[in-house]
Amino acid sequence: AQITPQGWELVRSVPNGNIGTMDFVVLPKERAADRKYLNQVANQVCGSKTTCTIFFWTDRSKIPESEWLPIPSMETLAAQYDRDPGFPHPVLRLACWLYPSQAVGQSNNCFYMPGAKLPPQQ
Repeated sequence: AQITPQGWELVRSVPNGNIGTMDFVVLPKERAADRKYLNQVANQVCGSKTTCTIFFWTDRSKIPESEWLPIPSMETLAAQYDRDPGFPHPVLRLACWLYPSQAVGQSNNCFYMPGAKLPPQQ
């Protein structure tokens, strides 16, 4: 795998019995909250697959080796993308730490991970 001209890299794909394959992608930290960019990357990684799950990190060294996500890995998880035939459209959720406040994050259906920093409670 190598870093694309757009600055992201598909580091590895790991099997997961429940959802098929999980794709682990690293991307520039400054692009982690850019929903348009994340959707473009997801479309490139998923291609024509009808079922696709991608986890996005900003720190390559934290990307796990298998489907098991240890807490130090979850601390730096930036986003998750899911495409499934049972969904009306793909779902992209960002980590709460990417939002300027807890209220904004929660209104955008953000996710919390163990050990991750929390947004300000404004």
